[in-house]
Parts: sequence; structure tokens; C-alpha cells
Amino acid sequence: MAVNFHVISGWISIENQGGNIAAADLDKEDSPEPIVLRMDHSGNGPNRSE
Repeated sequence: MAVNFHVISGWISIENQGGNIAAADLDKEDSPEPIVLRMDHSGNGPNRSE
């Protein structure tokens, strides 16, 4: 099965530890906005979220 990935602007990490996506109506206009979270695996240092 082929998987098509979408490009997310500003996704700069080279080695990812994980990620997630959610949707919520943040501005209360009855339309959900996407929320994207990524965890960068930074070698021997601690993970960072951006």
C-alpha cells in the first residue's frame, strides 16, 4: 500500500522522535483548526517540542 505524506512547512528536524495531530475550534467560529506537534530527537541531548 502506497503512503502519501503531506509536507508541513517549518518541519526542520532531521531525526524525529514522534509527532501528533489534532483539531480543535480555537477561535470559537464553529470550524476546527489543525494542531501539529513534533518531537525532535536531538542525538544525545534531551528531546524538544516546537
